[in-house]
Amino acid sequence: MKNLLKLILVTVALGFTANSKAQTLSTANASAGATIIVPMTLTEQNSLNFGSTNKKLGVAGSVVLSTADASRDFNGGVSGSSFGDPATNAVFNITGANDSSYAITLPSSITVMEPGSMTMTINELKIRFSGAAQDIAINEGSNSVSKMLNASGNDSFRLGGKLNIGSEQLAGSYSGTYSVTVDYN
Repeated sequence: MKNLLKLILVTVALGFTANSKAQTLSTANASAGATIIVPMTLTEQNSLNFGSTNKKLGVAGSVVLSTADASRDFNGGVSGSSFGDPATNAVFNITGANDSSYAITLPSSITVMEPGSMTMTINELKIRFSGAAQDIAINEGSNSVSKMLNASGNDSFRLGGKLNIGSEQLAGSYSGTYSVTVDYN
C-alpha cells in the first residue's frame, strides 16, 4: 500500500509539473520581410565637347554651350570654327526603380588640359532634363539636383556650360574627366 501511495504521489506530481509547463508555453506569429532595391544606372550617351574654336592672340574669351541644341555663343576673342569635331552636349540616361526620387551630383567646374600643362575651366554648368523647357544651373556649393524617375524608371538629361579661354591659351586638343553621381533620395 505504501508503494501504491508513493506511485500515486509521483504520478500526481509529474502531472502537475507537465501541467505547469503547459501553462507557461506561449506562441506568437512574427513578421518577416525584405526590401529589394533596383540599383540605379547612369550611362553617358554623348560626351561634353565645345567643338573647335578660333582664338585671337592675346585676347581671352569664352564659349557657352546651350543645353537645348548644342549651339554655341562666343564672347571676347573667340569665334566658331568648322574645322574639327562639332560641339555636343553630354547626354546621360538614368534608370532605377519606377517613380522614385533621386539626386544627381555634378561638379561645379571641370578642368580640361592639353598634352602640355595648359588648362581651361568649364563652369556655369547647366542641365536640362528630357522634356523640360528650362535649364537648371549647377552653382558653387549647390551642385546636387533632385528629380523623379518616370513610371518606367527612366530619365535623361543634357549638360552644357561655359568654357573659359585665357588670353595666352595655346592651341591644342584639351580633354579631361569629371564625375556624375546618381542615387536615390
